Amino acid sequence: MHFHEANFPENTFVPLEVRRAALDKLIELERLCNGSSGKSLEEANNGSMAQDLDEMKKLGNEMKHMKTNSELMEKNLIPDPIQ
Repeated sequence: MHFHEANFPENTFVPLEVRRAALDKLIELERLCNGSSGKSLEEANNGSMAQDLDEMKKLGNEMKHMKTNSELMEKNLIPDPIQ
């Protein structure tokens, strides 16, 4: 499996909370497949968007490709509400 290739389609708007949930599950699956003895998602989930530097890099890379609210509105899409 090539976990680093997992992503949503390029031109599809996916809310940040959905991306976060998918990333959490993908990270948990990757750890299980790689035999990591790290914490489970429930144990590690502490309200942070990333649990370690690698996850932070992956999240940063995903966010780099996200469209801004202005770009979404130009395409008649509804941007994420302010968190």
